[in-house]
Amino acid sequence: MKKWIFLLILIPCVLASPNVYKFGEDYWFENENTIKTDTGWVYNIEDLMDYTVEGEVMGVRFYKEDKAPFGLVDVALAWGDILKPEIKENLEVTMEYRYCSYYYTCENSEISFYYLRTHMSNNHLIPASEDIFNKIIKIKKGDYIKISGTLVYIKGEKRENNKIERMEWGPSSTTLEDEGDK
Repeated sequence: MKKWIFLLILIPCVLASPNVYKFGEDYWFENENTIKTDTGWVYNIEDLMDYTVEGEVMGVRFYKEDKAPFGLVDVALAWGDILKPEIKENLEVTMEYRYCSYYYTCENSEISFYYLRTHMSNNHLIPASEDIFNKIIKIKKGDYIKISGTLVYIKGEKRENNKIERMEWGPSSTTLEDEGDK
């Protein structure tokens, strides 16, 4: 089984409380490419590419969503010159439902919008084991972490009373050149 499975959208996010679902109770991996939930959802996972990112946690946001209990947390990371004190003190991160924004205000800055955009990422983490789940819920703003795993595209379906509900999560962005929308 993979160590991490997660999605990537390239904008940072903020801190919230870890009132999340439980791995193995609310959702579980049927196999490496299938997630099932206690509410009857079955999700198929398509691997897109291996992924590793390392940086300082600029924000953490926990979620509790019935349709996707496995997508419990977003972790915003920054690296490079963004971690310089004179840059960080002028950088504000905010979030609205899985989309995060950053505001940078500094006159005569050597940091461009392009640099900011390509040195920050919002990682939608899906823990593939209880051990990883327990580590993820302890992540906090200011931590320096390394995330390794797979960028994925997830499609789900729930069949109940002759009714079929469908949901897609992704596809993940596979480049630092976009704004998380590709």
